[in-house]
Order: sequence, then C-alpha cells, then structure tokens
Amino acid sequence: MVSNTQNSIRYIFFLAVFFASHSFGGGFQSSMLSMRATSMGGAFTGFASDASAAFYNPGAMTFREYSQISVGASFILTSTSYLSPYSGNTNMENGFSMPLHLYGIGKLNDQFAIGISLNTPFNLHTTWDDNWSGRYITRETKMKAVYLQPSISYQFSETFGMGGGPVIAFGKTFLRKAVPVTSVAGETGMELDGNSTGYGFNIGLFLKPNDEFSMGLDYRSGVKMNVNDGDATFSNVPASLSDIYPSSTGFTTEYSLPSVISLGAAYKVSRELTLCMDVNFSTWKSFDSLEFKFDNNSQLDFGMSKFYNNAFAIRVGGQYEVNDRFEARAGFAFDSSPVPDEYLAPDNPDNDRFMFSLGGTIKFGENASVDLAYMLQNIKEREVMNEQYNFSGNYKSLINIFGITLNYQF
Repeated sequence: MVSNTQNSIRYIFFLAVFFASHSFGGGFQSSMLSMRATSMGGAFTGFASDASAAFYNPGAMTFREYSQISVGASFILTSTSYLSPYSGNTNMENGFSMPLHLYGIGKLNDQFAIGISLNTPFNLHTTWDDNWSGRYITRETKMKAVYLQPSISYQFSETFGMGGGPVIAFGKTFLRKAVPVTSVAGETGMELDGNSTGYGFNIGLFLKPNDEFSMGLDYRSGVKMNVNDGDATFSNVPASLSDIYPSSTGFTTEYSLPSVISLGAAYKVSRELTLCMDVNFSTWKSFDSLEFKFDNNSQLDFGMSKFYNNAFAIRVGGQYEVNDRFEARAGFAFDSSPVPDEYLAPDNPDNDRFMFSLGGTIKFGENASVDLAYMLQNIKEREVMNEQYNFSGNYKSLINIFGITLNYQF
C-alpha cells in the first residue's frame, strides 16, 4: 500500500514537470495555479476558499470546514508574433501546453491543519523556427520551476490564523540556438540542458473578523536555482573547429527566482455575492543575468543580460452563488512586466498584460465538485531594441487558457 502511494506521488510529480511549459505572468510567473483562483483573476489571498489555500495563503487552511483534495490542469494556446524592421513578420511556433496542479488540506482539529501544494509558479517556453533571424539568440528556451510545498497552519483565535512551510523547487533550464559557424552539414548548433533544485519558504496570515470580511497576507521567499551538472552539445561542427566546439561537455549556471508578497481582501456584499481584490509585488530585480560557464572550455563561456525590474499586479474578482449547486465567477487583472525595453529578447518577449477571466463551480452531492475557468491574456504590443544583441522589432502575444479542477472534500 505504501509503495503504491509513493509510486502515485512520483507519477503525479513527473506529469507536473513534463507538461508545464509556457510563460503566463509578468516575467515568466504563472497565473493559472487553481481554476477557482484563475476565474477570479487570481484574487485569492484574502479568500482562499478551497484546497489551493495551501499555496495562496496557508494561514487560511484552518478556516476550512472540511478536509479537501484537488487536482486539475490548464489547457493553454499561445500566439506570439515578431515584426522585424528588416525581414518582416515571424510567428513563434504555437504550442499546446497542459500544466497540472495538486492541492490537499487535512483538518487535524479545530486549530491545526496540514496542507500540500504541487504546481508550477514559474515557467517559460518559447520556440522559434530554426532559420529565423534571431536564431543566434534563441531557437528554443525553457526555464521552469515546479514547487512542492508542504504546510502547517494554526488558528490562534476564531478570527486569526497563521501557516507556512518549506518550498522545494525542481528546476529545468534549456537553451537551443545557432552558432555563427557553418560546416558542410549546415549551421553549427548549441544545446544546453540542465536540472536544478532550490529551497525557500512560504508564510501566510489570515484574518476573518466577521462573516462578511476577510483579508490575507502571504510571503513566498525567493529561490536560488543552481545548475551544476548541465549537458552541452554542439552539432554540425567543422572539423577545423572541433577543438573550440566539442561535441559534448558540461556547463554550470545559476539564477534567482523572485520572492512574491501578496495582500488580499474579500468582502461578502450579500449572501450570494463576494468581491475580492489582491495586490502582488514580485522582486524580479534579483534576476539580473545568466552566465553560462563550460567545463574545461572557457572559450565558450557567455552571458545573457536580463536586469529585470521589480513588478506588481492588481487583481479583482467576484463570486456569485446562483444556487446550492452552482457558483459563477469573473475577474480582471493587470500584470506589469519586469523586463526593461533595452534587455527584452525573443527568449521571453514579455510586456504588461491585461487578463480577463470567467468560470464557475458545479457541485455533485455533498462532497464532489468541479471548477471550470477561462482566461484571456492580452499582452501589449512592444517595440524594442535589445542593446546586447542589437536586435530590434515588435512583439505581440495573445494567450487563451481553459482549465478544470476536480475537488473532493471529506
């Protein structure tokens, strides 16, 4: 029995890592981490009304009346185009992705609760045609972190709770690009692939002075990711340059994921209607550069300047209880981009974005329910000149997200 449970946990974790693959928030911070929160524009820190409180605000876990487990997925379609002042329009390869999420809360008694969260709050995946004009910057880039977060919560009084726990981040760093060298077999290519593990923590406070009003404050620490044993391979290398470009070698790099501070509130206007608002602040300034160093091949070392700025997001949402079996939701958010004009590159063509969402919950009996959500993210068009690469152009993106979460309470 224990062995089967462990195998199931490993399988769920593998799926979360495998399917998470696109960027959907400022920088490359994800916004679709639970469908109830997504359908309210992500305004959930002061509401935290389901098992995803284990991630959004563990201080609220003891205020849950029941234990609950939730599992779900997002189905995401992204469209990005680049307009060059010299070579015309190029469309990024439009891919389909399906990041998963898993949450659980166990009520131990009226004062204690434990929780578990598994999701992908940071992920980036961009793919361009192998022969496009920016191939010396990137053909394909992946940078993702799956967060495993166990938590414990304690309710100090009928109105105040606090919770928190460690964060274990499992990272993936991948870069594929062309090298300005040509052999008889074609243009030389570089591929870097590495894994990393980082550690942090999460603390949440939840205050509910009465039945109508609640508010929350959550702090998720930054996490440093170290890629120590990455694999680097080079293809189509001319024989005359084999000493400079080995067929394979190792590499290292490191980067810091930002801390996130979230302040939120929820107000029950009537028996049916609840309104929520969140403000998020992400310390992206820690993400300043990527330095790739190669084992015994220092001539290959190179860096990618990022110099991100700190960023904020404002989220508002509402929930309306239509009847005992159905709840409807809607939300809106503005998410500012941390990427400055002079360092924006095609590996992450980010900009300020407006997000619009709809969704709801259908209940089946006393214990089971399903959350459905749709979100449209409109990323503003942006004209930039990257100083490091002397690469200019216009970028424009649109993202459609559909999602489902299955819930069971007991």
